[in-house]
Amino acid sequence: MNLTAKNNAWAGHPGAMMERNNVISEVRMNMKRISRLFGLAALMMLFAMPIFGQGGLWVAPPDSKEYKPTVAKNAESLKMGKDVYMKYCMLCHGEKGDGKGPSGASLPIPPADFTDKKRMAQSEGELAWKIVTGRGMMPAWEPVLSEPEIWSVIHFIKDFAK
Repeated sequence: MNLTAKNNAWAGHPGAMMERNNVISEVRMNMKRISRLFGLAALMMLFAMPIFGQGGLWVAPPDSKEYKPTVAKNAESLKMGKDVYMKYCMLCHGEKGDGKGPSGASLPIPPADFTDKKRMAQSEGELAWKIVTGRGMMPAWEPVLSEPEIWSVIHFIKDFAK
């Protein structure tokens, strides 16, 4: 008797039919569990995006409004701000500050658009806090930039919204 004939001989056995039904039932239960897990994971990601991603409202602490620039806005600080922007910010935020830089296009959440007058109505202190602390894909720049560089780049990006 070959293997196929042997398997067919067992096919009519009552225990084989029960075993087949048990396997099918178990597969269906596992598929339901997997579907529920994927659904739960998708739901968790949906709710986590505004909390952990850059999307949604990013509000600086109220006391950050009190921070005032220690660097005056003038030709020298604007040049420094432009140099810092082009070196560290332009790849994500774009040459025009519109959030459409070459690296920004690949990010899951678009970088901030500095041409948006409402967004740029924030105080210099709020912007400084965001640059210093970072969030999501936006790095914390405090270890990289000096205080004069931070204030200079803020003076520079504020002009995008004019």
